[in-house]
Formats: sequence, C-alpha cells, structure tokens
Amino acid sequence: MNSCGCGQHVITDAPAVRGVDVGAILLCDVLTDGTVAGVALVEPLYDTVTGDRVGTRTVDPTTGTAYLPRGTLRPCEPGTNTTSTQMLCDIAEDGTVTTFLRATTYDSGGELLATFDRTPDGAAYSPTGAVGTCPSPCRSSNTEILCDSAPVPLDLSATYLPFSEAPVDVPSANEFDAGATVGQQLWDGQSVTFGPTGGRHDLTYAAGTAVVACTDCGEPDDMVRIQARVTTTLNGPTAGQGSTGGLELLNGNRSLAVSPFPPSTRVGWTGPRTVSATVPLSDVRAGRIRIRLGAETAQSGPKSWTFTGFTLTGELEATGCGQRFLRTYLRDCITGETTDIVDTALDGTPYAPVGEVAVCAERLPCDERPSRCQNCETVQLCDTRAVTSAIGPIPPMPQGGSTLPNGVTWSSTGGDTVLFSTRRYRADAQPAVYTFSEPVTLQWQALGLVGGRATSLTMPLGTQVVSIHANHVYDRTTRILTAGPGARDTDASTFRMTNVTVWTAPVGTVGGSFPQYGMLDVTVDVARPFLRTVCRDCSGGVVDATDTDLDAVTPYTPTGAVGQCRDSREDRQRYDVEPLLLCDAGPDGTVTPFLRHLVYSDFSGALADTRDTTLDGNTRYVPSEGGTVGECCEPTYETICVTPLVPRSTRVVSNPGNDTSGGVDPAWTWGPTPVGGRPVHDVAPHPAWTTPLPPGGGWVGINADRSTAGLPDGASDYYMVASFTLPPNAVLDATSLKIDTLNADDAVVGYSLNGGPETPTPTQNTRFVDPPYSEPDHPITGAVAGRNNLAIRVHEFGAPTVAGALLDVTLTYRVPGTPEYWTVEHGCDGTATYIASDGTRYPGALPTTAIPCAATQDCCQPVQVCITDTVTETIEFISNEAQVYDNSIDTVWTWTTDGDADGPAAGATWYQTYRARFAPNPAAWSVTDSAPVRKAGWISPHPDGLTRSTGASGEGPTLSGSPANPMRWWARASFSLPAAADPDSIRVQITVLNADQVANRFRLNDGAWITLPPTASHNGTAYTFGPATIPGARPGTNTLYFEAQETVVDNPFNGAGVMAHFIITYDVPGLGKRSWTRMVCCDGSVYYLDEDGGRQDALPPSSSLVTCDSGADPLVLCDDNGTFLRHLSYVGDQIITMDTDLDGSPYTPIGQIRSCGADR
Repeated sequence: MNSCGCGQHVITDAPAVRGVDVGAILLCDVLTDGTVAGVALVEPLYDTVTGDRVGTRTVDPTTGTAYLPRGTLRPCEPGTNTTSTQMLCDIAEDGTVTTFLRATTYDSGGELLATFDRTPDGAAYSPTGAVGTCPSPCRSSNTEILCDSAPVPLDLSATYLPFSEAPVDVPSANEFDAGATVGQQLWDGQSVTFGPTGGRHDLTYAAGTAVVACTDCGEPDDMVRIQARVTTTLNGPTAGQGSTGGLELLNGNRSLAVSPFPPSTRVGWTGPRTVSATVPLSDVRAGRIRIRLGAETAQSGPKSWTFTGFTLTGELEATGCGQRFLRTYLRDCITGETTDIVDTALDGTPYAPVGEVAVCAERLPCDERPSRCQNCETVQLCDTRAVTSAIGPIPPMPQGGSTLPNGVTWSSTGGDTVLFSTRRYRADAQPAVYTFSEPVTLQWQALGLVGGRATSLTMPLGTQVVSIHANHVYDRTTRILTAGPGARDTDASTFRMTNVTVWTAPVGTVGGSFPQYGMLDVTVDVARPFLRTVCRDCSGGVVDATDTDLDAVTPYTPTGAVGQCRDSREDRQRYDVEPLLLCDAGPDGTVTPFLRHLVYSDFSGALADTRDTTLDGNTRYVPSEGGTVGECCEPTYETICVTPLVPRSTRVVSNPGNDTSGGVDPAWTWGPTPVGGRPVHDVAPHPAWTTPLPPGGGWVGINADRSTAGLPDGASDYYMVASFTLPPNAVLDATSLKIDTLNADDAVVGYSLNGGPETPTPTQNTRFVDPPYSEPDHPITGAVAGRNNLAIRVHEFGAPTVAGALLDVTLTYRVPGTPEYWTVEHGCDGTATYIASDGTRYPGALPTTAIPCAATQDCCQPVQVCITDTVTETIEFISNEAQVYDNSIDTVWTWTTDGDADGPAAGATWYQTYRARFAPNPAAWSVTDSAPVRKAGWISPHPDGLTRSTGASGEGPTLSGSPANPMRWWARASFSLPAAADPDSIRVQITVLNADQVANRFRLNDGAWITLPPTASHNGTAYTFGPATIPGARPGTNTLYFEAQETVVDNPFNGAGVMAHFIITYDVPGLGKRSWTRMVCCDGSVYYLDEDGGRQDALPPSSSLVTCDSGADPLVLCDDNGTFLRHLSYVGDQIITMDTDLDGSPYTPIGQIRSCGADR
C-alpha cells in the first residue's frame, strides 16, 4: 500500500536504569559425617529496579572460581572464615568503566586472609585504573507509535436508493419498488414486510448503497471486506414457485455475491441470508457498492415476507491501518545495543500484535494530505506550572491534616494545642512536625514577638528569608528571630523553605509573650505530560506541529512552562536487597535454615518488603506455624565413654513360708536402736491383723507369743532390721529400695539405711488393718560396700498388748557393666542431651543407670604448657565524663524503643544520643556519681534531655507513656577488655547507674538481667554494685544494655537520660614463665604436672596459661586430603587452634584427622 507519511516516533528521555545488586551468604559444605569439606560463597543476584531475584552464583570465597558442593550447604559453625563481596568499578584514565567483583576473606579474629578480584562472569581480573563505587548503569529509551495490521472495523451504513437511481438492471413491468420509507427502515435494521401484491407486480425489491462514515480512513487503494446480512421469513399464504428472490451485493451493476432464498420456498421458512466481497475502498467512497433485496410477492398466488436485523459491516485490510500501539526500545547509552523491546497499548497496558506491524497510515482526507516526502516525530513533553494552595484554617494540634486543592496531602504531629487564630499557633520547645505527601515549597510567618520581652523563635535548618519586619532582628547564623525595641504582637516576618517533605515548626522560647507561627501556603510543581508531534518535509523544514493528549487524538493546549518531564518519584524508586540467614525452629524440634531477603527502598531507606526462600534463593519458604524464627545455631556433638550399671537385687520378706510355729526368723532382727540384734519370731497373725500377706511371707513378732514383752510401758518405738551385703565394685550412689509391704501393729514410722537420714512413712497407711503399704523403687542414701542394715521403725501407740510386723522389701545395687560410647548433644541454648547407644535421649544429665567411664592414665594425653603469674588491671567506663552539655552527639551510647519483655529486639533500630541534661531545670537531675575522683555525666535520647524528638537526622522517636502503659526504652554502650583477660577474674564495680524517669534493670552482653531499685532515678541515690562478678562479662567487647521507662505523657517538662560509671578489674598474664604439662583425659577431665612432676588439679592462684614461646605451637597432622599444620596458642586457660596448609594459607581439614604415621 501507499502511505501518506513516514510514520511517527515517540521519544522520551526517561532513563530506564536497571542494575544488578549482589548479596553474599557464606555457607559451609558439610559431608554426611559432619566434616566441613569447604566454604562456599552463595551470591544471590537481584534486579535493582524491581528487587526480583535474577540469578545465583556459588563460588570459592578465596579464588572466586565456581564452587561445586560435595555435601550439603549449611550455616557455618562459629570460627569459620567469613567472606564479603562488593561490586566495584575500575575507571581508566580515558573514562572507560569496567565493573568487577572484589571478595575479601577474614578469619574469625578479623584478620584479612585473602582478597580476590574477578569479572561478573567469574574470570580473574586485575584493576588498571582508579577503583571506586560504580555509577548507575546508563540506559536510554525511545518509543514510537506503530500500527498492527489486523483488520480494522469500518463504520458502514446503507442508504435507500429509488428505482430510478439504482443501476441494478433494466426495470421490468412486473417489479415493484418497496419505497423510501420501507426501504430505509430495512437498511436501518428494522423489521419490514414485503407484499402481498397483485396484478402484474410479481416481484418487490429494495435497493441501497454502502456509505463509509470515516471519509479519511485508510488509502483509496486499500481493500475493504464488506458483509451484508438479513434474516428472512416467508409468511404465505401461498408457497413460492421456482426462484423466489434473495440478497445480492453489487459493484455498480456487476454482481459480486448472491444469497438466494430456497427454491419454491415453503410457507413458514425462516433463515439468514449473507453476502460478502472484498472491494476497493475508493469504490465504497464513490458510492458504487450497492445492496439489492428482492422477493416474490404475487406469482402463483399472493404472499408476504418479513425481513429483520439487516447489518452491513466492513473491515479495512490495509497495512498500517490496524490497532495503534506503543513500541519502546531500551538501549545501552554507551554501546547503543538494544537491550529490550516492550509493546503496550496507548493506555500503558501490555499489547501483543496479531498481524504485520507497520508505520501507521495517515488519517487525513486525501485532498488535504501533504506530500509523500514527510517525516513526523512525536515527543513526550510536560506542561509544568506552580500551583499554590493556602493551607487553610486547621484545628488545634496534633489533629492537623488535609488534602489541599493542589493535591498535596499534609498531616502534623506534636506541637502546642494553643490556637491564637485559625492559622496561628504558639511555638514552644516541643515543635509540631508537618509531613507532606510530596516535595513542596512552604511559606510561613513569625509573630508574637513583643519589644522588651525575652521571647524568640528559632527557625528550622534550611530556612530562607522572604522578608524581615523592621521591628524584628534575625540572626542568619543561629536562625534565631527576636523582637526589636518597638515590636508588637502582630508584626510578622515571612520565611520559606523549598523541597520540603518533613517540616519542623519553629522552636519558641516564652519570655513574657508567646511566640507564634502562622501557616501561609504550600506550592507544588504540577507537571502534565502531553505529546507534541512535529512534521518535517524532505528539506527538514517544519510543516506542522500538533499538541495532543497522551491518546494522540485529543487536542491539548499547554498553560505553563513546557519542558522535558522529570522522573516521577515512582520512576526513581530503586531497591537494595540484603539476604539474612535465619533458622526456623519448628514445634516438633526440627530446625530448618532459610534465607530472609530484606528489600530496602533506595529512595527512602525504609524496609519495603521481606521475602523468605530456601537456601537456593528461589524456592519460596513459609516458616512453620507455631515455630520460632531466629539466628541459626546448630547443635554440636561429642562422643563420651559411658559405663552402664547392671542391677543386682536382694529381696527380704518376713516369715518366709508363713511359718506359724514361733521359730526364729532367718532374716530379721529387732532392737530398741537401728542396730537390731535381737531375734524375731515367725508367728501366726492376730485375728485383728487383716493386711494381706506378701507372696511367700507372713507375720513376725518380737516374741513367739506376739506379746510386747521387752517394750517399755506406754507409747514406744522399736526397729525391725534386715541386713544386705554389697560387693566392692557396687556403685553405692546408685543403690535403691523397693517396698511391697510395710505394715505393723501399731504402725511403721519410717526407715533408714546404716543409720543415715530416716525416710518417714505415713502411719495412717501402715497399720495392721490397712492394705499393704508400698513404695516404688527409689534411690536410698547411706549404702556402703559390705554389710548394710536396713532399719524399719515401728511405733506402739499405747499400752502394749501385741506386737508384729508384715515386711517385704527389695534392695537393689548396681555394678559396672561393659563400657560403651554415647553422644552428648550440646544445644544452642546451652543445654546438654545424652544419647545412649540405642538412641534413647536423656536431657540434662546421665541417667542413674549409667556413669562416666573410669579415667585411666593411659587415656590422658600430655601437652606442654607454660604458666605465668597474673597481673590485675583496671579500666573505667564512664558516660560523658567531660560533663559537656552542648547537645552534641554522643559517639558511645545509642538507644532504641524496639523490644519486649526479653529486652531489645535482635533487629532493633538504634538511634543516636546527645550530651545533654534536663534543660528546663538542670537541678532536677540531682543524682551525682559516688566515685571519688572521675565522675560520670548525663547523656539523653533527645537534645536538652527532653522526651520529645526534634526530628533531627538520626534522632529517635518521642518518649511518652502512662502509669498504666509505660513506654520502655533501652540504652546501650560498649567497652573492651583485652583478649588475654582471664574470664573468671573479671570483677565489676558500679558507682552510679541511674536514669530519668524510671530505671528498670541492666545486663552485660547476653547475661541475666539485674533489677535496679526504685531509688536508681534521676533524683534518688546513686546505684552502686560490687566489686563482684556479673553474668555475661567476658574478654573482648562487652555491651551494656540498660532498660528505662517513661510513665508520664510527653510534655516540655519531662526528661529522659542515663548516667553510668563502671570500674572493671581483670587478670592478664605476666612476664615470667614456668613449664608445666597439661594432661587432657578421655573422660574430659584435666590436670597438670608441675615442673617437678607433681600432680596439680588446678592452676595456682593468680596464674594463667601462656604460650611457651613467642608464637603458636605447630603440629604436623594428616587428613583425607594430605598433610597440614595445626597451630596451638593459649589465651588465659584456653587453647586456640588454627589450621593452615604447609605454606601457611588457611586450611579446612577434610575427613578423619590423624597423625601422619597412622594407618589409613
């Protein structure tokens, strides 16, 4: 086809910046036997525009080469080397920028082990220019309007033609024209009836011409497919004869298509008739396309027809006249390479072409078309104008907020509630904070300054002067506005601030008058995008310029400044993704590591989203319901030698065989003391003795006649005694007693073994008329090797009559069995679980049925060590020792409100603190440090020691609470002790630890919380402690966590602050050394051999282990991979190990570790 022009191009300069963000996770490659085969750096790759995961790299953290895991990638145990990766750029002198990755590996002590540079595809790289952070990648885009070549509907209609103007054929005498009224009703789709007719009019017909509504659509030589359709019914009363008529499509008098009625059409027949043909668009425009409908209405009898629902449709088949859409090309600014092509409809929704894509054909009428040599280009521009809206009357703070006519939404928090007028507010030390939905220019007035009164207003940072009243004085350095001698309350100075999203109102100082500020107006630049189409001829001259709305059709007239469109806030949005390794502890005890991807907005820095995946970084992961998500910690395991205890039992029953002859019992004696020794007799039961007999036993008495002879008159006690023998190898602490029957006349009071502590029994349950009293097998103390006496104390309540006892006891002792190996599982919470060889688990300790294997000299390995006398050192940790209160930022302390009953949250946001005390009344903070010389000062979460936030960068939120709902907050600070400090020697003394308003508790590191007394307040007494040990204190960095709370509502007269002074003493090794031998035994025990060979179970007081020379002791060992070195060093009484290969590079052993001479 021919085209009226060369098409249109839409060009925009909105950058499509797309980059890749790399976040690295260090994981360990763990074999099935638990051995760490290596360390892998898993690098998830993220799109910086969308935040979506786009790929994953797994590399060796030291060399940067691809890493293929041999086992399972898991979180590394503490002490494993750590590696971080950073994307940098190598900028050559000629400006060429080369992107590369730099991986740095550190050991657990923070020492740099290796640095490796590589290209993004993993190849080694050596920078040649200046190395720095990378600029955002340069991307450009251009968009053009194209057309799909799918058929485009044309709006067609039919117009009645009279018989005299329809060149269909030569009219015959027997044809009848339906007329203009019925004919046009037919072509309009209404229901019409032909006939019946009589006489010579055998045929009734109607004619029409096709009319196209869009006279400038397409080109004259474009082809149009036309279709006509009508539904027909023969009403009768007579049937048709032969040919009865039909629907016909013609071009002039040339028939294009005919759809006849059925021959000899029967009465009642109904059916559609359809005709279609493809014709030139020029013939349609010329009126040559005709429609003719004829029906037999009188031949062989009268008949009538009904025609309904006539339609005439057309589809333009010309290339470039299909659906318009936008095609956007994304290109690299440097190389020009097209990186992406995106098709969208004009409204921005995705569009998929279905036909040939071509430059759109012009839609001008042909007689108005310009010359063929023409190029039109469409550019997206923005019509920008500043729109100002008065902020308007607003209610008292802090309820302010509304949407202004210019579309800006604002709100406010804090501030004074005093309203001087609908637009004037009192300014005080706790200003209101206004938040706007987009950057604005804000204008306000300052009033209420009266001459001779010490009243002032401090303007916020970034303030610009519009006008200063003649009676006001403004210091541009301090931003303080004061009253001149003649100032009046209504005198106003005007200020403005640009590019404002958060605005803090002026801070006022009341001095005999009330300073005020008045809100004026808010101005925002409103930009409306539109399309400007510029057409040029072959010489480049502009022949036409048209502005339209984004639909490219609706005319648009700019009203403001026309220029390029700025990126919207959404267009500038970028994301930074940081992966965090966490573990999901399920309610069933299973622990599953997973990645939590934290998606941060580069625009605001806020956390925009979190995404949980498995360790592959792609598969979605949902934490278990009812489980706990926290830092990963996998339990550690050790193997110990355990000796099971084999039970041996001896049962002693009274009167074996139930002998009633009064003979002497073989096992029991009695006496007034637990020694016994007097004979006991087997007797028949007294009629009142109804307790059932034990199996194979019966009653015994102290006399053969069951009498009480030998007992004193009145209430008295005596002892029934049985003897047991334990072998020399019996484990005495594992002895137990089982009671099946323990009844007597009158009752049993208690029992003991070998005169040890007596175990009482309930007398109301051990009488001769009660069921057998029993106790399950349970430990009993006092057992000895050899003879053991079990003494049972029997009580007579009144005058002696008869005496007897029914006894059945079993004493069980245990002897060592065959040693076996058990496993100890050390949990992340410090608990230990003992796992037997059969898999049975015993939480907390070994069961009473097992003991550790006995240690032997052969199971102890010697290690040469050196000891030295320790030296006591002291450091002091003091808050704001200079006691400077200038609201400067304190570099030691931070604080947060993120936490719960357990303390500050793991992911809490920590805010800066200030060297400040309570400015409204410094004397209110009356507590002083009890230290004699060096004394602590106050630090505060907010300037001037107040509870209210000023909104400064890095400052935390306002503190406000109530007695019923106090607001807790936590302060923290860190101090360091030498790594060589003896942990057991650390002592802490506190000379002050107080807070405003309520000091709750404190702790060191992860130690237990220590509760503070109510007097540890700002106006109480200095809290003191120690010197004593504090849970959690340790060598290295120590972090103090201090919890306070506010129980009052925030106002200018409430403060918040902390004062702390810690004095820490500890022991470190001295200079002199003595050579000892440390014996490490298989059962885990340790002892020493001194320089004279004598055994010492512990180090001497005030001494510690040190290395015997200036460096670590190397041992040559072998693993499944060959030979390596293990370096041993000593800190305090701890042995530190580090493994390297033979050239000193870090090394991770693989498989079994053994001496190099051992058999494999």
